[in-house]
Amino acid sequence: MTFPDDDCEVCVFVDASQDGYAIVLTQVAEWNDDLSVEEQDHRLIICKGGIFKDSQSRWPIINKEAYSIVNACQDLSFVLQRAKGLRLFCDHSNLIYVFVPAVELKNHVRDRLQRWAMRLCGMRYTIEHIPGSTNLWANIISRWRTSAVVTAAAVRTRRDRSTHVSDISQLRPLQDPEFVFPTLDDVRDAQELAGRQAREHMREPSFEEEGVMMVNGKPWIPTAAKDLLARVFVVAHCGSHGHRGQGVMCTVLEDRFYISLLAKKVATFIGNCLVCKHVKGPRQITRRYGPTYTSTKRNEAVHYDFLYLGEGYGDTAYVLMMKDSLTHYCELFPYQSPTAFVAVESLLEWYKRFGCPETLMSDQGTHFRKHMVGLLCSRLKIEQNFSPVYSPWLNGTVERLNKDVLQVMRALLIEHGLDFHKWSYLLPVVQANLNHTPVRSLSGHSPIELFTGLEAPSALDCVVRKVSGREELLTVNMEAATTFLEKLRSSLHGLYKEVLNEKNANVCRT
Repeated sequence: MTFPDDDCEVCVFVDASQDGYAIVLTQVAEWNDDLSVEEQDHRLIICKGGIFKDSQSRWPIINKEAYSIVNACQDLSFVLQRAKGLRLFCDHSNLIYVFVPAVELKNHVRDRLQRWAMRLCGMRYTIEHIPGSTNLWANIISRWRTSAVVTAAAVRTRRDRSTHVSDISQLRPLQDPEFVFPTLDDVRDAQELAGRQAREHMREPSFEEEGVMMVNGKPWIPTAAKDLLARVFVVAHCGSHGHRGQGVMCTVLEDRFYISLLAKKVATFIGNCLVCKHVKGPRQITRRYGPTYTSTKRNEAVHYDFLYLGEGYGDTAYVLMMKDSLTHYCELFPYQSPTAFVAVESLLEWYKRFGCPETLMSDQGTHFRKHMVGLLCSRLKIEQNFSPVYSPWLNGTVERLNKDVLQVMRALLIEHGLDFHKWSYLLPVVQANLNHTPVRSLSGHSPIELFTGLEAPSALDCVVRKVSGREELLTVNMEAATTFLEKLRSSLHGLYKEVLNEKNANVCRT
């Protein structure tokens, strides 16, 4: 190959076949008019070609032949744009009429062919026809293509193993029919594959229980079991857990499994979740500095507010949210419009199940300041507090609930493939998700555990706990009920102290 010289004659040889095209660019230092083109002293500059793909393979022959010339003038313009011009050679005489329309052709034909020649505007060239035997190299290159890939029908076999997580749906993995729910046997098999060497490197105290290695009383999942970890992460993040975020997911997994570098792995998993990228905002807006209300016991203060979710199927468009200040336990009531009657009815629903709260906090909405709401609060001896205008952080706990409801609702609608008008059918699932999810702001406890003393269930419980097929008989001793209730109350008060300490620590850090 040689470098282009402005004093030499540049020759372009083009050709096209049914499958591809070729461009050969040469230069001749001293052009001899007495010799034919193949007898000249050619020196190669560039040799390139290509294959016609997709719709190009269905072009007529004249389009394919002309494409090689147009492609050469466009891609190699840095060489062909020269004052001395160039010589263009092809072995198809019809291209002469395409790029040099004759005068004797009819007007409509000349106009159509001239549009092809417009691609070569600004270039000085002469086009000549040569026989195919002379245009040998371009002819060979245009037919020089890779052999077709040999395909064979594969026989589908069934194996006693789960489908790899990367092969299932990334948007709705739990809805994929190929997804296999993780079991304790999978954990045992993963530990056996990890080998004894991985067990000996464990720094935490461990013991074996029914063939499963337990670290700190929890099943150990090896780092090498990437497929099992991915399936466990899917269950802990999707479905009923509602894509709540990294902190919630870490808390759920830490209570049931021992996984090294859990926070880093969870952050990577959530960063690749398509639903989280769609429903979550790009950043968090921090709360302004100012006074806030802090409860010290259950049902001391209840925050409530209306949230618009759009017109649903039926007579529902708004949700009245009531939230306990200390434990974050919430109740969601769907209604058609925000009115004082709706606020009173929801407050009575809360009162008949959980008792009378001491304080009722809300914003300055007219439906909360009506005489009907004030009359009920005076009868039940409830103190009404209203947050000042343009100071939503005083009622920030319910504002945070607004964000959580919208996030979980969007995630569940996308994951289940439902229309947004069907949000009312998912409202009980959203409420269960918010109340049953342990969060770090509550010292790793769930709202329902702090508010009612009940243990929060999780979809991962069927992995670490055995479900027996027989019913167990429980003996109830009503004479010891008072003693157990006192223990429950003292235990709940201890949990409340942990929550208050966690909140005070968060305030000090901010």
